[in-house]
Amino acid sequence: MSTTKKRPVARRQERGAPAQSMQPFQFSGRTQLLLGLLAAAAAVVAGLLYLIPMEATAGAFGFPSDDSYISLTFAKNLREFGSYSYFQNAMVTSGSSSPLYVFLLALIGLVTSHGVGAAALVGVAAFAIAAWLLFRLALQLFAEEQWLALVTVALFVLFPRLQAAAVSGTAAMVYTALTLASAYAYFTRRTVLFFVFAGLALWARPDALVFILAALLHLLYHHLVVPTDRSAPQDDGTRATRQRAARIGGIIFLALVGGYAAFNLVLSGTVLPNAVGAKLAYYHDLTPPPFLASVFSVFSSAGGAVLVVFMGIGLLDTLAAFARRKPAPMLMATFIAIGTVTAYGLLLPFLFDDARVLVPVFPFALLLGVHGVRRIAAWLRQLLPIPAMRGIGQGLSYAVFAGVVILHLADWSGTRAAYFRAVRYVEDRHIAAARWIRNTTPADAVVATNVVGAMGYYGQRQLIDMTGVVTPAMIPSIGNLAHLEAYVKGMKTTYIATLRERMEIANSNPVFTSDMRTPEVMEVFSYAPGRTHIMAQRASALNQQAAKYMASKLDGDALPLLQQSYQLDPNSARTCTLLGVALLNLRDTTRAVEALQKALRLHPDYAPAMVPLADVLTVSGEYITALSLLRRAIGLAPNSQIARTSLERTVRRHYEDSLAAKGYARMRLQN
Repeated sequence: MSTTKKRPVARRQERGAPAQSMQPFQFSGRTQLLLGLLAAAAAVVAGLLYLIPMEATAGAFGFPSDDSYISLTFAKNLREFGSYSYFQNAMVTSGSSSPLYVFLLALIGLVTSHGVGAAALVGVAAFAIAAWLLFRLALQLFAEEQWLALVTVALFVLFPRLQAAAVSGTAAMVYTALTLASAYAYFTRRTVLFFVFAGLALWARPDALVFILAALLHLLYHHLVVPTDRSAPQDDGTRATRQRAARIGGIIFLALVGGYAAFNLVLSGTVLPNAVGAKLAYYHDLTPPPFLASVFSVFSSAGGAVLVVFMGIGLLDTLAAFARRKPAPMLMATFIAIGTVTAYGLLLPFLFDDARVLVPVFPFALLLGVHGVRRIAAWLRQLLPIPAMRGIGQGLSYAVFAGVVILHLADWSGTRAAYFRAVRYVEDRHIAAARWIRNTTPADAVVATNVVGAMGYYGQRQLIDMTGVVTPAMIPSIGNLAHLEAYVKGMKTTYIATLRERMEIANSNPVFTSDMRTPEVMEVFSYAPGRTHIMAQRASALNQQAAKYMASKLDGDALPLLQQSYQLDPNSARTCTLLGVALLNLRDTTRAVEALQKALRLHPDYAPAMVPLADVLTVSGEYITALSLLRRAIGLAPNSQIARTSLERTVRRHYEDSLAAKGYARMRLQN
């Protein structure tokens, strides 16, 4: 391979010094082109290895997250009704955090009606473009050791988590490609394109505010803080050209930012999509898991288990250069990584949906990791004066990169299998409920739900989003149960569809339910004002924890949780039933009966309360009332083996006692 012609040294150097090189090496221009195309092609193949066998393996062609269908719903309505709306043209709102992605899907929808397939292919295409851009960016950052650019893009394309993200149906990979395009334009001094792609990135995700700030800090640092290289030739014509490009780019950027703010203001009255405010409000009072530990777990998955240490080294080396006012080519990547993690840690410390919010950080984290390996190799070269020993650093770098690749490949099958399981999960719950709504309910039905993605795309009914993402009027009601119930009632709701573990409905029987034997249950209820009860989220969580204790025969541990739940929300038939069962198991029959009777007053058709109450009545000899309850319970829940067992036991006891009573009566007559 021939060596490319070197570009003039920048006035303020932002590249690593050649003296610290692992092994000077540069690709020819033609080789760079071929390798970039090869990286893009490898990304396409990686994506297709998910898409092609998906239907046969998962039993459906879809996405692993309900949120993936939100942008698809907006795009479908934009295409069919000409309205940026979540239901025909009647729910205009900035409920998608990525309007650019919505516009792109709507445009593709003019060619094909297969929205899910189109979204998947957009993700694969974005993955390929991101791979090509990362390779080109790494060529700039590792100008003296360009083979490291090939290593970086290989680690990117082979990372199983990124492959899954590419076909997740979200804007994550589109946003990643735009930030890489902006960063590449910056390092190649294409000022106008830098600003254009940065502005478009904001239209793809509000996270771009972190990227823009990181890029501007990198720029200001290297132009105002790092000492000027006065030996570099001055060219007033070049300076004037760059200043003009900066003005043009700045104007375009401000126009894109202003247009973005105006778009959201017109639709929802906020400068950011109302989805942002909804998520902040919804998760505000929830206790997150240890956030930094979760972040570390994400970046140390697969081959990251080896590379994550070197990511830290690369980051610390960059911060050390920053503190010494030295050139720091990885400063932008460092600010992006630290800024994104800090922003989410402070505002939204939940890594839901397989931590997709961190996907755009991965390419910059990989650059830091490769830089960390590079610095360790350079330090070893300096520490080992014997020429024969200096190859240890180079050998270490080869071993690290090989180890990362091997772990990536070893994790590929498990990650893909988990992806297919998640697709099946959404199909069996969210999509199944949405199709039931579409096929069973009247066209003018109003459905309140806490999972709006597939419900909007497949359900084709007007929705009330109880999490506020596509119903901004709901945001003030988040965390206020009375306001929530008043709003749902005021909107003339006819059905409620919820994922039970996230929002539980009490005092009504579902008209649709997913498989009760699997974790998390999707339910649809006919809404009856004054009777259908939305449980307080904290009370529902306490019930779930108590139910786990009771399943393990730890009723003593469950009881205080249920008493606390009852104090929070005393109008739930389920809470009263669980409390009654726990008290029965603890032999407090009197209070148990009171709790079970209250459950049936709140919900007269609640089979789970009928069975334990009938068991108590059987013990006390009230067979007729017990049999009546059990037969009603079986009529309401025909598949309940517990109810059938109780009925058989009660019938047997009643028969035996009747025989005994008749025998005693006959003996008295004979005497």
